[in-house]
Amino acid sequence: MSQLRFFQFTTVFLVLLLVGGVAYYEYRQHALQPVTIVVNGNPVTTVESISAAQNLITQVHALAVGSVYLAHDNPRFVEDVEFLKAPNQTLIDSSDAAAAKLSAATHTVVDADAIVVNQKPIVALPDAQTAQQAVDELRNHYVSLPPSGPLMEKPSFVQTVTIDRRTVPAALTKTNADDAAAVLWTPPPPQTYQVQSRDTGWSISQKFHLSFSDFLRANAAINVNRLAPGDTVIVSKTFPPVDVIVKKQLEEEQTFGGSGERQITEEATFIDGVLTGTPIALNIVTLKRATPGNFLD
Repeated sequence: MSQLRFFQFTTVFLVLLLVGGVAYYEYRQHALQPVTIVVNGNPVTTVESISAAQNLITQVHALAVGSVYLAHDNPRFVEDVEFLKAPNQTLIDSSDAAAAKLSAATHTVVDADAIVVNQKPIVALPDAQTAQQAVDELRNHYVSLPPSGPLMEKPSFVQTVTIDRRTVPAALTKTNADDAAAVLWTPPPPQTYQVQSRDTGWSISQKFHLSFSDFLRANAAINVNRLAPGDTVIVSKTFPPVDVIVKKQLEEEQTFGGSGERQITEEATFIDGVLTGTPIALNIVTLKRATPGNFLD
């Protein structure tokens, strides 16, 4: 009986060993076979194995959005990406060449916390806390601009600014609050246009899908009512994505009546660091009365 059990055990062991060996051989054959990465039906690059292909995709996502997004934010391609077995004799791309080809053929998107201005995402960060830090840095940037003085109220925005979790393209992502805040206060480079015959400020703004108020603001240095052929105008927004309103309490000493002196406390409103409107006097203290002058009859 013991010999029969030993024989049965040995037979089962040998069968399992054979099956395992065949499976391992098939795995090795599959794992080490070249793989072609196909994007939207078009072959893009061939790498040495399926694991190399998977590593390549991770590498391309990291190049696009940074490694901080890889763990939890589900980076993925807009395009349909597939793996196909390639013949063993297929030319294999180097790691750098494969990454360059795949990057050129795809667009990475990622789930992130976007800073949204008037419903348009401007910049995105890995989490809401970092996004809020960027918004706070934006406010502090304009508060720190001269002149110095106590704040009358918390800085506010001209536009509607929210932080929303959404899917965004890699180009909008930043990994830290400092870089994101800089995007929010930095004006984009201007696009220009040479005025043609019969052009008007209104027609130019419509041609470039720019609101007339934004067109006037971008071209504040010129008279858009007197445009002539050959003039150069700006046809894009040349101001930051977010306009920040800062109200400060300022104190100013003035002379009056020749020899009089007074101290004025006023509320001044700044938009993007530029004084807007006339300051509102809050309090006036006379420091030195003016000496009455001599008047002729």
